[in-house]
Amino acid sequence: MVLGAQKANKDNGWVLFLIFFQMLMVSYALEFYVGNTILGVMKAFFLGENNYQAYQEFFKDNDLSSMSWSKVPAILSLAGVKIIFIYSAAMFFLNAYSSKALAIFSLSILPMVFMAIGRGTFFEVFEVSAIIAYGTLIGKRKINLKNVIFFSLVIIIIIAGFVLNTMRRYDDAQAYFSAECATYIYCFSPIGINSAAEYIVYILSVYFSMGIFFIGHYMYALLGGELLGSLVPHSLAYAAGMVNIGLEHELCSNFVDCRAVWMPQMITIISFFGVIIAIPVFWIFIFCIEKMEANLYKNDVVIGFCISCMLLIYMLSLPNGKFWSVSSSNILTTVFFLSVYGAKTFVRKI
Repeated sequence: MVLGAQKANKDNGWVLFLIFFQMLMVSYALEFYVGNTILGVMKAFFLGENNYQAYQEFFKDNDLSSMSWSKVPAILSLAGVKIIFIYSAAMFFLNAYSSKALAIFSLSILPMVFMAIGRGTFFEVFEVSAIIAYGTLIGKRKINLKNVIFFSLVIIIIIAGFVLNTMRRYDDAQAYFSAECATYIYCFSPIGINSAAEYIVYILSVYFSMGIFFIGHYMYALLGGELLGSLVPHSLAYAAGMVNIGLEHELCSNFVDCRAVWMPQMITIISFFGVIIAIPVFWIFIFCIEKMEANLYKNDVVIGFCISCMLLIYMLSLPNGKFWSVSSSNILTTVFFLSVYGAKTFVRKI
C-alpha cells in the first residue's frame, strides 16, 4: 500500500454539517443499544463504572441479539456514524493535512469514541487507530525522530486506554492481573522481566494473536489427519457425510477451548469454501491487493480511500477475529462506499 497523499480538492464545509447528524445518530444508537445518553455514558465512564457489564445486561434484557425491524434504524445509525467518520478521514488525509480538515476529522472521531465508551468495548477505538495509521502511511510522511516519538506516545496512550478499559470489567486491579488464562491452554506465564508489563503484552496477545493461535491448532489437527472435511467446501463435505457441524463448532468442541475469544475470519472462510479453494484464493487476494488499491485511487481518490479503509479492517480480521463480518455497520459501510464508487464509475462512462 504505497500511494502518495493526493489532494482531494473538496470543500469540507458540508462535511461539518454532516457531523451534526453523526452526533444525532450516535445518540440514537446509544439509547437503543445501551439505554443511556452520551452524557450518561460519559458520566459513568468518569465515575469508573463498568459500562461493558451494563451494556451486556441491557442487551440481554431487551433481547437485542435477535434481528427485528426495530433494530434497523439503530444499525443504519451506526453505519452512518462510521461512513461520516471515514469520509472525514479521507478529507483530512487527502487534503494535505489542512487545519480545517483536521478540525472536522477530530469532531468525527468523537461519536466513534462515545459508542466505544457506551458499550465498554475498544473496538471502535481500534478501528479509528487503524484508519489513522493507514492514512498517515499513504501520505509518505517523513520518518524522523520527532515523528517516531509522537507515534510512540500515541501507541502508549492507546495501549494504556485499552488496558484501563478492560480493567473496568473486573472488581479491582488485583482481580484483573490475577486472571491468568484466556483458555485452558493459553495462559500467562511471566519470564521475570516485569510482571505488570508482561501481563499487558499477554492481554494484547489474547486480543490480537489468539486467532493465529487457533489457525495453528487447526493446521496441526489437519496435518494429523483430523478435520479432513474442511479440505472441500462445507456443502460438499456435508453431502458426503464427512462433517455434521461447521468447522468453527467442531474446532471449539474438540480441539481448542475457544471461550469468549473471537474466531479468526480465515477459519470461517475455510469452513465455507474449504482449504483447496480458500488458500489459493487468499494468496491471489494478497498478491493483487496493491493493484486493487491503486486502481481504486486512480478512478476515485476519495471513495478509493474509503473503500481501502474497509478493506484494511477486513484484512485485519482474517488472522485475528471477525471484525468485519459480525459488524452490520461495517458491512453496510462497505456496501455504501462500493455502491457510490460503482455509481460514479457508471456515470463517468455514459
